[in-house]
Amino acid sequence: MLLSLVFLLFGFSFVAHLEFARNLLGLLFVVTPLAGVYAVSDNRRQMIVATIFAAPALVSIIGHFFLDLSLINDTWYLALIVVYYGFTTQAVIRHLFKKQEVDTDTILSAASAYLMIGLTFAVVYMLLETAHTGSFVVNNVTDHAWDEFFYFSMVTLTTLGYGDIAPATPHARSVATLEATTGVLYMAVLLARLVSEYSSKKK
Repeated sequence: MLLSLVFLLFGFSFVAHLEFARNLLGLLFVVTPLAGVYAVSDNRRQMIVATIFAAPALVSIIGHFFLDLSLINDTWYLALIVVYYGFTTQAVIRHLFKKQEVDTDTILSAASAYLMIGLTFAVVYMLLETAHTGSFVVNNVTDHAWDEFFYFSMVTLTTLGYGDIAPATPHARSVATLEATTGVLYMAVLLARLVSEYSSKKK
């Protein structure tokens, strides 16, 4: 799961200019949900629920990127992904809180959950822009590429706030504020606790 997230969030920018970039992005969108299902498969109930959420998301992703199905509306396509990514993220975080022992796999899972938060919000921003064009301004221009939302999400999550892309409407600003707050709380409450217990165990 962590590898698929790294490729999706950081690797895509290196090939975005190539002709096959759209298909590659679609492939990464497909692989990441599948990795998410596997990540929560230790709990049968969560596995079933995750599969239910994953099915329509995968169909919409494949249809949008590979089959060019006009029946799949972009807003619904993004909404399905948001629902599934949101479920996967909370499932991983809940799993982390339930673990009694902290090992290397737990730390990697915590990092995956952090990146999943960023990815989920990136798709939320895409959804906002699709539903309300002009929700975001990039370098004072409202016409922008989708990969810029991945960048904006991670910048917001880590509270860097470079300012080269900014929310331009009240609802977009509210979501950005929520993500920034989530990022700070996640680092303070979860990762600090996991790293502390992991360090104590190694001594």
